Amino acid sequence: MSAKDNIISTIQQMIHLEPMILFLGDGFDMRRHADLYGISWSCVFTTQMDTQITNLFSSDTRKVKPVYSAWDLEDLPWSKTQMPLVWLFGDSEYNVERRASEIETEAENMFNVIKSRLKEFGRMVCVGFNPDHEVIDAKSAK
Repeated sequence: MSAKDNIISTIQQMIHLEPMILFLGDGFDMRRHADLYGISWSCVFTTQMDTQITNLFSSDTRKVKPVYSAWDLEDLPWSKTQMPLVWLFGDSEYNVERRASEIETEAENMFNVIKSRLKEFGRMVCVGFNPDHEVIDAKSAK
C-alpha cells in the first residue's frame, strides 16, 4: 500500500469518529487528487476560485452548499450530506463587483470561524497548502 493510500485509509477510518474538514489550497490539482472527492467530508474550504470544485464534490448522496461569508458560516452545521463548500476568496462569478480588501477581510473572518470550530472538535486535512498565502499564513493557521 502506498503512502497516499495509507493516508486515504486513515482519513476514511477517522471520518466516522469526528468531523473531517478538507482545505484545498492554491496548489490543489483537481486531476491529481481525484480520490478525495468520494470521501464524506463535513466541510470543504478553498482559496481557489474554480467553480468546477462544486461539481467534483456533488453526488446523489451529497449536495454542496456554497458559502461566501463568515455570517453564513457561523451557524451552518457541518454535514456530510449537505456539505458546506466555503469559498474563502469567493469564486469567479461571485467576485465580479467586490473589492480586493473586502474579499481578503471576509476570507480572514471565515478562516477564523473555521479555526474556532476546529478547536472544539474535528480535524482538518490540507491539500495544496501554501504557508506564504497573505491571509492563511503560519500565524493565522495556529
